[in-house]
Amino acid sequence: MKVALASKKFINNDVDYNLKMILESMEEGRDLGAELVCFGEAFLQGFDALCWTDYVRDLEIAVSIESDIMEAIKEKSIEFSIAVAFGYIEKENDAMYSSYIIIDQGKVITNYRRISKGWKEYSKTDVHYCEGDKTDAFSWKGHSWKLCLCGDLFSFPEKFHVEDEILLWPIYMQFSIEAWESSFCNEYRELIKSVGNNALMINSLSDNPEAFGGSYYYRDGEFIASLAMGKEGLLFVELENNY
Repeated sequence: MKVALASKKFINNDVDYNLKMILESMEEGRDLGAELVCFGEAFLQGFDALCWTDYVRDLEIAVSIESDIMEAIKEKSIEFSIAVAFGYIEKENDAMYSSYIIIDQGKVITNYRRISKGWKEYSKTDVHYCEGDKTDAFSWKGHSWKLCLCGDLFSFPEKFHVEDEILLWPIYMQFSIEAWESSFCNEYRELIKSVGNNALMINSLSDNPEAFGGSYYYRDGEFIASLAMGKEGLLFVELENNY
């Protein structure tokens, strides 16, 4: 299975632009033989789209799984014949989540809600800003998968031990390239190593001066494929059939 990890730039609160990036990357990935293209955490609205102190305003930015924009992406997954996975701020009734959805052939394969609270400024937020409580593995396209979002793996590593599963880890990290290469790269690698052997890590770029993107395929104790920080593009990864 060929997967495209999309290190693409989002613009906070510019859903039209971010959606354009998603759709263009789906076409590019399809044209280059990928079956799935994956984006980072909260890509649809942008990681810093919410203000945290105005619940009514923030709820207008969040989107439901049944929204028109989700329906449009479902239709494109059929038209382009490629699956897509991306983070978004989800609305369900009066609650909001940092969620991650996988769509294939017009259907939702899974919709995961971040279980750690680091996606929000929790000293400012109220009960409407919620976390999920499920970390189950799921089967899709002949593989077993587990999903976690960014700080989930740091806060609850015991919930994400994988053996034959593929760990899909969308993140949003803000380090200088020098800090990543000298320190944090090894920290992240060791964390993945502690929970399993096969992981896809996807990071986004943004207008934040320390958000440089970067995507990585981890296997056998090392990052064996990467798209360097500071470079927009797609990293193509072949997942072996025995995983």
